[in-house]
Amino acid sequence: MARYLTILLFAITTSLPMVGGEGSAHGSVKVMHRVNLANADVKAVVGAWIDSLEHWRGPADVGSTAQDRSNVPGSTQSVVLDWFSQTPDVISTYPPTVLSVEATPSGWMVRTMFSTTDPQTGHVIPLGILRSTFLSTGNGRWMLVNPLTEALAQREATSYEMITYVHDEGAEPNPFRVSEATRFIRSTADRFDVAVPEQVTMVLSDDRDEMCALLGLEYYAFPPTGLAFPDRGIILSSMSDPFYPHELAHVVLRPLEKNSHPIIREGVATWLGGSITTGMTQLVQDYLAAKDEAEIPSFLELFTDPDLSQDDQYILGAAICATIARTKGDAAVKDLLKAQTASEVMLQVKSLLGVDPTDTHTSMLALLRD
Repeated sequence: MARYLTILLFAITTSLPMVGGEGSAHGSVKVMHRVNLANADVKAVVGAWIDSLEHWRGPADVGSTAQDRSNVPGSTQSVVLDWFSQTPDVISTYPPTVLSVEATPSGWMVRTMFSTTDPQTGHVIPLGILRSTFLSTGNGRWMLVNPLTEALAQREATSYEMITYVHDEGAEPNPFRVSEATRFIRSTADRFDVAVPEQVTMVLSDDRDEMCALLGLEYYAFPPTGLAFPDRGIILSSMSDPFYPHELAHVVLRPLEKNSHPIIREGVATWLGGSITTGMTQLVQDYLAAKDEAEIPSFLELFTDPDLSQDDQYILGAAICATIARTKGDAAVKDLLKAQTASEVMLQVKSLLGVDPTDTHTSMLALLRD
């Protein structure tokens, strides 16, 4: 999955009317005039929501919790951190606007758009629209409902060994693919000498929009094909396929990769599980075919350039891990997962593979072609 998405500014445009000038500002959050703040409950809910947004998108949270997904899976806090607070640039470029607050049988539903405005055309460019539901806990206090928990309660669950699949009614997972998934879990755990997870929950959806809806997202500009919450052993898949090796690798190897450098963490998962339905060998071939040699990042750039594409990070990271496993053994990869900083990783890779940090492109090309 695209675990940490790179937001491409001005990638899409819409013909929505401009929001600017049609709402009132409350700190960094804008509220549309249609929201009835004269209603005491609405005012309290909006106030609680704005406080939460400003806290979650504050400097203390950016790039911390979002990077390890240790929040409760599917919680509104987790979604705001992972999807709308990835970097300071995303936060400043896509401020939130409360579009509406609507009554539900047991509370209120707040719809919020994170967007920017094209200065040339005046078109609104939305990053996403998030639906958040509040329930009253009494004494004027309000509680956010976890949309994933609510959605899963309405679906069927089917268990096979250590995996429980949550799916639409009557859409039981393919037994052959289930067997592949359980074998992958056992073989990966055995290969890296970690315990087989006691419980893995995989939530199957038919497409990306349906998967996003489970998290309360009515719209997201760059929906991933899947994502994992390894601490909780939960995987969301938009492909209805019970075998998702990349995300399963994250769950199985969580004891080793909890503090790993992201290039190595994602590199190991890509090496073992590929990306979506494409194995590593084909990924490398496609990557080399699509890139000029000069476009391939150097070893130093891989660990220092924050603007590299996901393909660069995942595939080059996988090439490093695969080469180390082949030449030094799986134990060396396991040890590399302990390195947390870029400098630690680079020193270990230099020692294991003899890669010159000052090399421009030769070393990484050699790893890809080996």
